[in-house]
Amino acid sequence: MTYQLPKFLVVRFAPGAGANFLSSLLQCSNGVGHLDENREHKKHQQDWLGYFRDVFVSKLNQWVYHEPLSLQSFGTRNIFSASYPRGNDLTLHQFQELEQQFCSDYYWRLREQDRFITVFWHKAHVPIFFARASYINILLDPASLRWFDRAHYHKHFELTRHDQGLRVKNLEHRPSAAPTTWQGQNEFITEWPSLRAFVREKIHGNPWRARYLDPAYLPLDSQPQHTLYLSDILQFDRLWPHYRALCEFLQIEPCSARLIHDLHQHWISCHDKK
Repeated sequence: MTYQLPKFLVVRFAPGAGANFLSSLLQCSNGVGHLDENREHKKHQQDWLGYFRDVFVSKLNQWVYHEPLSLQSFGTRNIFSASYPRGNDLTLHQFQELEQQFCSDYYWRLREQDRFITVFWHKAHVPIFFARASYINILLDPASLRWFDRAHYHKHFELTRHDQGLRVKNLEHRPSAAPTTWQGQNEFITEWPSLRAFVREKIHGNPWRARYLDPAYLPLDSQPQHTLYLSDILQFDRLWPHYRALCEFLQIEPCSARLIHDLHQHWISCHDKK
């Protein structure tokens, strides 16, 4: 049997820029495998607004605990990293071997059905095993920066003040989310002398912020892709035409405007409370 690469849907974005929301909209369609296998089995009878309320809860720093992870669903994060060089130089043969070792039965069912498997991606590098991938690029723009900074702050960090300053947990680096193939130690807890120092370095100095403000950061010419700005996601009247264009680009069936409006309204309202 001839080996065929997986049909990845690669969402490239700065963490905090609405990628899980946008991909969750697309996962409502049959052509895209849902990150939550249980939801996938119930797609034909799914209460998507109920799902969004379960995942996108009012307290933003709880989202990382409710969102389904590709690590658990597919196993792909044991093969490559979205942010770091791990997996960059794999040959196709090495990738195939690691697929067999780490990827779940659910992943293989989606592979056999030739359906999109979502991968969240931050770095510009394009590995060889993305040869059949389609890309969605979410760029930052000046009008969205304040929203982005607040979302990144509230979603990814948990802050505790004490007499000596500030203790910060980076929730993306929580040990339970680390792939088994990563033997290092991401910084989960750090100490800061003040809130000002933390915000200056980790929020305003966030390297992904600068990279995704620069359209030249991503290879935007030779790959099947759809590009939009974070500002396009924040307003429904701008999101809807992009959503329809994405469904056409991916050749998947779109959901109704009413459903997408209601899902967007719930998601954006979680941020409006901040």
